[in-house]
Amino acid sequence: MKEYLQQLKKVEAKERFVDSVKYKTYEQLGSTCYNLDIFDQSLRYYDSALQIGLVLFGQRSLQTAELYSKFYILNVNVGDYASAYDYVTQSYSIISEKVSSDNPTLAMATGRIGEFWIETSTRPEDLRNALQYLNDAVEILNLPRNKDNYFRHVQFHFVFSKAYLKLGDYKSARSYIDKALQLWNENQKIHGPPAELLTHKAKILLAMGEFRQAIQLIDQSSVVYASGGYNELARNYTLKGDVYNSQHKSDSALFF
Repeated sequence: MKEYLQQLKKVEAKERFVDSVKYKTYEQLGSTCYNLDIFDQSLRYYDSALQIGLVLFGQRSLQTAELYSKFYILNVNVGDYASAYDYVTQSYSIISEKVSSDNPTLAMATGRIGEFWIETSTRPEDLRNALQYLNDAVEILNLPRNKDNYFRHVQFHFVFSKAYLKLGDYKSARSYIDKALQLWNENQKIHGPPAELLTHKAKILLAMGEFRQAIQLIDQSSVVYASGGYNELARNYTLKGDVYNSQHKSDSALFF
């Protein structure tokens, strides 16, 4: 009987190992498809990972919360905002239950709820609600143990800027994106700023009527997108057209 139980444990351990490999493989395939903009296939891989993960780790595990955050981002991109909200709130609920109040993981989970409202709504009350979530998240990130993670601060300054742009507060939007770019340049010595930051600043400058600088930033970000982000590159060309159209309607000439 003892020998049988030992064999059974070995079989269970082997099965668990195989399932953990499957889980990680499906999760990585889902992320790869997402990065390639193959969203339907990404959803299928994430769902396969979730079914295995619920058995391996449980419904209220940090691994499940992390996967829910991936579902959230994916559903925002495909326009399924109801599902996105369910996933981001479930992820937050698990993380707030599992980690301490000063943990940067909680800051990111809190920030994602604010980001949801910024990405999916234009109503001032929703955007102000989003700013409150972002402020709560930044309070955690500003604690001494978390201050050194510049990348998270870059992310939050970027999201703050998005909120203020939607609210029509261009001065605040520009201030936050400038701070994000400054933090990036001070800490990242190898790679230039992400194209998303440059394109976002171009949108702010377009709204402020600073067409020449907007064109320069769009061209700079297009160089980055040209390495593989074809959908983003196409959107950049569309944005550049918007700048030309706006400039044409303006009294100030862009080109002489």
